[in-house]
Amino acid sequence: MRSAKRGFYPISRNRVQADLIGIFHEFAFDGRCALGCDKVAGEIAMKVALWGCGGHASVVFETIRAEGKHEVVAFVDDHKSGLYLARPIFKISALPRDIGAVIIATGDEAIRDKLATMVTGDGRMLGTTIHPSAVIAQGVTMGEGSVVFAGAVLQPGASIGRNCIINTCASVDHDCIVEDGAQLAPRVALGGRALVGSRSFVGIGSAIINGVRVGANCVIGAGSVVVKNIPDNSHAYGVPARVVRKGEAT
Repeated sequence: MRSAKRGFYPISRNRVQADLIGIFHEFAFDGRCALGCDKVAGEIAMKVALWGCGGHASVVFETIRAEGKHEVVAFVDDHKSGLYLARPIFKISALPRDIGAVIIATGDEAIRDKLATMVTGDGRMLGTTIHPSAVIAQGVTMGEGSVVFAGAVLQPGASIGRNCIINTCASVDHDCIVEDGAQLAPRVALGGRALVGSRSFVGIGSAIINGVRVGANCVIGAGSVVVKNIPDNSHAYGVPARVVRKGEAT
């Protein structure tokens, strides 16, 4: 995995705080400041826009505010106008060019990848934000555009893909893989070496035991306990979780 090109600051032996925006495709937390990340005194915060104007966007907004490094100056929504959280709403085509980074701030897995492609196609970076109360172990890797909310824990060797959501107080244990576009709802717990496939959603309070794999484009219902592998394009819930529906990829 490639280390961050800039913007990572050690807090302690097993926690690092990420600068909000890095120019990267993938970064690794290794407990030390990456080459070239020294922050210049008086550096001006980067202007950031959030794509989305709903409840999830408000949590992303608060995470950025808690980091205190950059400024949300606008929201993006091609179907709304006016203000949200006292910031103007733009269509992506009208977003001012001095806003260099956009964070996808909608929780809908079906459209997050599409929006991310539109952002990069417009010549802007996908931003990443990590709440300062999150615990990030050494050796964690994360792709561009992912967000980590308050109280989340990522243990050594965990791999978080591009454009993922690690929600409030979610726990990702050692050597887990969360693939591109996946979302872990609040208080989800992944046992060691578990895998969540691309664009899958794991509902609030669910648990996936050690070494179990959830396929791509899956939905795991709230409060479920997943004790065996779930195939791609499945809906499953219960204790233990059982597949209740299979469908085509979204």
